[in-house]
Amino acid sequence: MANPPQANNPPVNLLSLDGGGIRGVSELIVLHEIMVRVQARKDLSNLPKPCEYFHLIGGTSTGGLIAIMLGRLEMSTEEALAQYRTLAGHIFGKKNRKSKGHDGAFKATTLEEEIKKLLQNCHGDPEALMCHEDATRENEMGRAFVCAVPATNMRFPRIFRTYKLLGNSDLNCKIWQAARATTAAPTFFKRISVPGVGGIEETFIDAGIRCNNPAREVREEAKRLFGQSRTVGLLVSIGTGHPGTIGLSKPDVFQRLLPSQLIDTLKNIATDCESVADQLASRYGEREDSVYFRFNVTHGVGQISLEEWKKIPDIVTHTRAYLQDSRISAYVDSVVQRLCDPSLCDISVSLALLCGQIPQQTVGGEQLPLEFGSTSYEPYESATIFGRDDERSTLVMTLCKGHAHVMILGGGGMGKTTLALSALCDVKVVEKHPSRHFVSCEGIYSVEALLTELANALRIRKRENLYDEVLTLLRQSLNPVILCLDNFETIWEAEETVSPPPIEQFLSRISRIPMLSIILTLRGSQSPLNVPWSNNRCVLAIKPLDIDSSQLLFKNISGITTIDIHTEKLLEAVDGVPLTIKLLASIVQEGLETTETLWLAWKKECTRIVKHGNDRLSNLELSIQLSLDCPRMRQDRNAIDTLAILSLLPDGWSKGLLDEFQTHLPHDFSLRSLVVSLAYSNRTINPERIQLLSPIRHFCREKLPKQESLVAGLIGFYTEFLNANQNYTDGTLHKTVPQELLNLHSVLCDAIKAEQIDPSLIQACMDFTRWSLYNGNPVKDIIQLATDTKAEVSLEAQADCLLCLAEVFLYQGRHEEAEESLNRAVELHRQAHSVLGEANDLQTLGDVFLRRSKLDEARESVNRAVELHRQAQDILGEAYDLQELGDVLLRHSKLDEAEELLNRAVELHQQAQDDVHGEAYDLQKLGNVLLRHSKLDEAEESLNRAVELHQQAQDFLGEANDLQTLGDVFLRRSKLDEAEESLNHAVELHRQAQDVLGEAYDLSMLGDVFLHRSKLDEAKELLNRAVELHRQAQDVMGEAHDLSKLGDVFLQCSKLNEAEELLNQAVDLHQQAQDVLGEANDLRKLGDVFLRRSKLDEAEESLNRALELHRQAQDVLGEANDLHMLGSVFLQRDNLDEAKESLNQAVELHRLAHSVLGEAHDLQRLGAVFLRQDQLDKAEEFLNRALELHRQAQNVLGEADDLQKLGDVYLHHSKLDDAEELLKQAVKLHQQAQDVLGEADDFQKLGEVFLKRNKPDEAEEFLNQAMKLHRQAQYVLGEADDFQILGDVFLHRSKLDDAEETLKHAVNLHRQAHSVSGEAIDLQKLRDVSLRRSKLTIIAEANDNAGPYTT
Repeated sequence: MANPPQANNPPVNLLSLDGGGIRGVSELIVLHEIMVRVQARKDLSNLPKPCEYFHLIGGTSTGGLIAIMLGRLEMSTEEALAQYRTLAGHIFGKKNRKSKGHDGAFKATTLEEEIKKLLQNCHGDPEALMCHEDATRENEMGRAFVCAVPATNMRFPRIFRTYKLLGNSDLNCKIWQAARATTAAPTFFKRISVPGVGGIEETFIDAGIRCNNPAREVREEAKRLFGQSRTVGLLVSIGTGHPGTIGLSKPDVFQRLLPSQLIDTLKNIATDCESVADQLASRYGEREDSVYFRFNVTHGVGQISLEEWKKIPDIVTHTRAYLQDSRISAYVDSVVQRLCDPSLCDISVSLALLCGQIPQQTVGGEQLPLEFGSTSYEPYESATIFGRDDERSTLVMTLCKGHAHVMILGGGGMGKTTLALSALCDVKVVEKHPSRHFVSCEGIYSVEALLTELANALRIRKRENLYDEVLTLLRQSLNPVILCLDNFETIWEAEETVSPPPIEQFLSRISRIPMLSIILTLRGSQSPLNVPWSNNRCVLAIKPLDIDSSQLLFKNISGITTIDIHTEKLLEAVDGVPLTIKLLASIVQEGLETTETLWLAWKKECTRIVKHGNDRLSNLELSIQLSLDCPRMRQDRNAIDTLAILSLLPDGWSKGLLDEFQTHLPHDFSLRSLVVSLAYSNRTINPERIQLLSPIRHFCREKLPKQESLVAGLIGFYTEFLNANQNYTDGTLHKTVPQELLNLHSVLCDAIKAEQIDPSLIQACMDFTRWSLYNGNPVKDIIQLATDTKAEVSLEAQADCLLCLAEVFLYQGRHEEAEESLNRAVELHRQAHSVLGEANDLQTLGDVFLRRSKLDEARESVNRAVELHRQAQDILGEAYDLQELGDVLLRHSKLDEAEELLNRAVELHQQAQDDVHGEAYDLQKLGNVLLRHSKLDEAEESLNRAVELHQQAQDFLGEANDLQTLGDVFLRRSKLDEAEESLNHAVELHRQAQDVLGEAYDLSMLGDVFLHRSKLDEAKELLNRAVELHRQAQDVMGEAHDLSKLGDVFLQCSKLNEAEELLNQAVDLHQQAQDVLGEANDLRKLGDVFLRRSKLDEAEESLNRALELHRQAQDVLGEANDLHMLGSVFLQRDNLDEAKESLNQAVELHRLAHSVLGEAHDLQRLGAVFLRQDQLDKAEEFLNRALELHRQAQNVLGEADDLQKLGDVYLHHSKLDDAEELLKQAVKLHQQAQDVLGEADDFQKLGEVFLKRNKPDEAEEFLNQAMKLHRQAQYVLGEADDFQILGDVFLHRSKLDDAEETLKHAVNLHRQAHSVSGEAIDLQKLRDVSLRRSKLTIIAEANDNAGPYTT
């Protein structure tokens, strides 16, 4: 048996070999170079073998196969390379490929046969056992093992050894079975079943899935084999090339059928190798004077797939080039020196330290006892640290000044120890303090025990009077010393009951030693008092990591390269606690969980999954429990109860509410005097809050008992709090109630589930739900629980809950459920004879019908609500009914009646005197009506008044909605800068009010602004953000609206396929939300897409469907817009009579809907019809009428388009001066409106004017300007037309080559824009060019034939 040798044995040399398929050749080349240099250094006649110089060789996959060759078969590197090449050719050759769909790409039987042949040739026995017959031999050299993982439990790798290990009943299989197990990569070879005890078979696969870089396994195995006190002279880790393509170069059916989780794991194998290597490099450094050396070819090899055996020569070339690098060559020399002359190397590390443990100290060859498992050592390795740059810099600077006293304070798992170690290992600190000692006080409860630890750390042999010996040694030190006492609160709090505490006296004495600097790390927020600290004193309160630092830490440890949505959620949930993040990342790094499964496990088990060992730094629950068990917590009888109650509050206690809260608690329970080390004070919020970090809160919530009287007090306080602050329109409450919503949710949920229900709790549930609705983040579960409760509740309370639940359904677009809930509420309110309750139900029911475009039902329901509110003499209720009726009439396009009703609502709200909020919303809705009426001045005035009232009421949400509508007013006026400013202000307020939905609509409208500016990329970005927010808010209608607008963006840049796809998605969502009006608008836009593609039948069909839906929804304005678009279809078909008829109907409906703007657009299009009919006077008349209306509506953009069209009329009239003047006016207005597309069209027309004037140079200049702007606006069709006209210019100049090239460009662009008619004209002009060329050729030939005397 292999027994741990004594500590005075020579250091061991360890070799770790990565997996990597055929790229294992690279490992052998590196190792061969090392052995060749050993041969030269020792002047040996034969090439030495690795088994003669390495005590332990461990490998995974291909590295495992090499480990068997070098260790078990005792090959030289030269022999191994030859055998490896032969194996590779047979195993990965085409003949060994399986047919598609099988388990593994290559035949495993061939691999088995080849390994057996190898064993026969090298060993004489193909069935030889893995474990040596002379496994108990004294020679420690050349032991080897390989890793594989059981297919049924991939968490823990299995070790196949060539030696026996004390205390392990190993599976002593055959060599070929071990080789097959370690190489059974799922993508390459099928798994293997190996018989074990009693003949029971166990199935294995390649351990590359779990530990492709087996350096950790090599270290742990060496510790088991040689003992933890044995020192390591050398750890060589060799990789198969930096991360590149992992997997088959051409994946077959089997790979495509693999579970995605396994595929992801296989892809991350290379990353895992470098993650393990990076951790070792961070700990021990990759220096010539280190014990750790990592060789991994940096370029070329990593891009060769694992099975490409024919590329072995390439691998050799890349590896040799890597070894020629001067830095790598120096590393090789360092390795060789340690192998040849280990006595010359004064650096060695114990296996305990190499494995991340801290060994016990020895003095004079005797091991000293460590009391209570505490530890001390001299730090020499820097800890990985993120997000603590400022604290670390302060700590280092303080220590470098000398005689420093530093207190690092914070909760358990916050990284106090890591910060201290990081500073202790800083280069500047090390230079100034050659003697640095780290002592853990965990488990130390007396000065005597601490002195023993200090004696161990300071290597004091004489122990008669430790107190004096420690003080004397520290005082006599000639060089600066740092003493770090970790977890100092353990001893400090243990002796607080004695006065004065002995530890305080000891600390006071050592604090006066000039050459001594002290670092204390303590849980909690209080540093030791009554100690004469030096002037160079520093107190660092460690806070949780910010999200960026949390992500960096997680990535560094886990080895993942990108943060996915699951990791984001996980890191948000753990509140930036470094220990939690480290442990969770380690779980991912070791392949025990994916980020997705880890997030699911956290949601289910929270702190229970955060365990990586059994000490406080590797087990989160143990770390928290240690804090709970500390003396201070035990001495304060309220401490545990306080933590138990605090754990029920996700957002902790607001100090501003503590006095009120205290009144609901038992008299003998006080919150004011409490100091709890696990809680922290969050001063980023005003007033500050006492909180528990998420992992601690989860632990306390699950583990600590809760006193009934305290829980009842908590419920009573929050119920009373909500009932007293139910008016969410009161701006003065916005600083207190929203901060408590998360706590309220937790408390109410627990109370209802416990059936501790009374009327005040029911009211609190409704108040909570309406606050969440107001904040734009509706929470349904509380009111659903209240509605479904089996407790005895009055009919009126049940009905009120149903009404509240319906409001949530309405917000979420779940209209059928809202209607069903309201109908039930109406019945119950009638049974309870609650007139007011029934009136409120009917008012909300009207809103449901309005959303479903059932306008008659909506009007009927709200009119009944008006009657009931009047019967109940509820003025405010009636005012809100009138407000709702105004919305109904607005949808009916009955703008005068809507305006009248809203003005009456304003009067009623003013009459009620105390509802500024209601009046503000009346004015906001009135602004909408006036906007539709194109009464922009009145609309702006009404909205500004609404803004003032909402500001007076401190209603940020209302103000934000006013600004949103004001943005629409400015947009209609083409005042895009003012629109952008107003909408950006709205975004800020919606964010301040935490209204996701409002912000989404702001961004959607900002998208309109940039769409008008032809800044399509910015418009697209804003609309995509709006889509995300609408999805977050579960607002299907809003999402559909955004997708519809995105369709507009793609339509403008002639990406018609994308536009069609988005609009079809919008149609589906509007149908899902039962929004007839939205669906109709989508179909109209789809009609425009088909029109642009010249698919006129599809366009007409889509527009007719839109027309039917707009009529069904009684939306006169929508119907008018459909008819306008149908007129455009008929115009493109040259069905001019139908076009005129459709457009005239549109004019009538736009007048009926009081849409001045719509009527103006109709007249503009009718002008185009008359222009097509060459009725130029009629065209001019209609365009001038359109111009008047656009000016009346203050619509600069429409006015500019009218002038452009009038310029076209004068161009046809050959009134070129008038045309030029009008088009230049249009240019100015389009520039004023920031309409790049309109300006481009103006320049295009100006090009035509100058072409007609026979001024081709000026024409070309204008057309080039048009082309530039059309490209800027990403408008392909416009650019195509520019090229077409430019072709005419070149044709006019007889530049036939230029004309041909330009027209070919036009053809391509018209095809891209799906413009059949445009392409047809291009082709006709190209024929003209060819014809002109033919004529010129004929003339030239005729002149040649006529001879020199022909006249």
